[in-house]
Amino acid sequence: MFNKVYWRRKKKIINNFSNYNVLFGEHSGIDEKKYKHEDDINGVDVDEFNSFEPKEPDDPKDPKTRQIVIERLVRETKISKDLKEKYSYKCQVCGRSLRSTRNDFISEGHHIQPYNNIYKGNDSISNMIVLCPNHHAQFDRLYYAIEPGTHKIKCQFEEDEFNDHEMFFLSEHKLDKKSIDFVWDLFLEKKNKITKN
Repeated sequence: MFNKVYWRRKKKIINNFSNYNVLFGEHSGIDEKKYKHEDDINGVDVDEFNSFEPKEPDDPKDPKTRQIVIERLVRETKISKDLKEKYSYKCQVCGRSLRSTRNDFISEGHHIQPYNNIYKGNDSISNMIVLCPNHHAQFDRLYYAIEPGTHKIKCQFEEDEFNDHEMFFLSEHKLDKKSIDFVWDLFLEKKNKITKN
């Protein structure tokens, strides 16, 4: 499902679209080459919206208001939710679980090979790990990657405390080698760019 998200003075409003062509369709306004998977919206984001009713356009005479439209892919959240439950909402890198004010726990399902139209990852447990928000942001930016063959965490900077760290895996949680290899190549490309600078 695709959504058009309106941001107005910190209030988010969402219109639902079921047509898959909305994302890169002729009238979408999104350049497929500039699209970033980390900008995708997930079920948690949708749950946190206050209103699903579109509002009147902003007042063009008021310089403090403006309307911004963003279109994002909404993923199947049940798969991620089930995996997070299996790991008791603990990050597979640091082992921490973060409690929220609702007395539940915050963790995120990270797609190893990004699940979008550019990188073509899949939305399955074999392409997903459970992370805390900090480590999720770092994996998304290729700060960390999973080393093929060892399943150890590698970091762009060897002095990082989690470089060469063993990730925790449940015995029934097997990762897709293709996804790990795909991201590993991107990680090495980024490492070469960092080294050259």
